[in-house]
Amino acid sequence: MFHFLVGGLMLVLMVSTFTQQYQYRGAINAYYGLYKGIVETSVLAFDDDGNRIYPYFDVDFLSDRLLTYFEDNLKPYCKTYTTNIRFGNYYTPKHPSKVTISIDAKMHDFSTFAKKAIFEVRENEI
Repeated sequence: MFHFLVGGLMLVLMVSTFTQQYQYRGAINAYYGLYKGIVETSVLAFDDDGNRIYPYFDVDFLSDRLLTYFEDNLKPYCKTYTTNIRFGNYYTPKHPSKVTISIDAKMHDFSTFAKKAIFEVRENEI
């Protein structure tokens, strides 16, 4: 009877560990997905006439894309999460060249996930 108890506890421990690692891995993948083009597609380097300008981030477009991205890719793995998107290094009041994206997620009652990514655009590189 004792062996069944120990076996049952081991099974519960393995399943809960697997679930926790699965959720944490999903959050990590969502974080690393930021580097796969979501930020790069919001960089504007040409004006409406096709003339080359100093590149900057489109604030509205990037904010909308990030909120949709996190809703689709982070929400399934977390109980709650908050994101903070800050823009900086402004050329003009609406043209930032730097964005900082912070993620704070609560995975379980005892597990959290916090990451920060900083992107800066310069002429001919990001």
